[in-house]
Amino acid sequence: MNKKIKKLWWKIKYSNFITFFTGGIFKHPYPIFYRIKCFIFRPYTTIKPRNLRHTWCDTTELIPHMLFELLERFLVDEMNLSLETYTYINPPIVISGKEVNSCNVIDINGKKKNAYYEMARLLKWWHTEYIAVWNNQHPIQNKLIAEFEKYGDPRNFVDQWISKEDEKGRKFVQWENKPADKKRYDKAHKAWMKFDEKMSEDLIENMKILVSLHQFM
Repeated sequence: MNKKIKKLWWKIKYSNFITFFTGGIFKHPYPIFYRIKCFIFRPYTTIKPRNLRHTWCDTTELIPHMLFELLERFLVDEMNLSLETYTYINPPIVISGKEVNSCNVIDINGKKKNAYYEMARLLKWWHTEYIAVWNNQHPIQNKLIAEFEKYGDPRNFVDQWISKEDEKGRKFVQWENKPADKKRYDKAHKAWMKFDEKMSEDLIENMKILVSLHQFM
């Protein structure tokens, strides 16, 4: 009798109906309760970059924000990285003068780097450089913009008439503005553009490095 009861219970326990709610090794590895939790309360595959709003965002900006959002979640939540000091609360590796764990070493631009400390460096750059620019809080950027606007503000322009010709060859004059100090204006504009180009180059380079580090996450 006991054998029949056990056999019946085993069939009920691992039936499609029960395992649909409780899960099982072979039939329903993800029970309905777990799926509801993931869908409503914690969707693991839905990532929202913390520095972006729930509005339209160009793909060119969405890609880096997604990459570094994943990096930050991994380092802070899984590797116990402190965002105040960008050091690990519980270091994932031991370093004593040199790299001692060859499993965590990666070649980056011909140099041997520790993968996890390289991740911390990238995240620090992301916050102190790129996000600072994104939020208009980068001191160098703001200084360059202020210098540009000093000579590029329309109020500091002098007015002049410019002779022009339309598509039919008819001549006319048009009122335009000219920088009061074009030399300083061009110099300030060039410095600002150079800073912007350097930030873009660093972003591309750091994204390449981050992608190469994905195997250590």
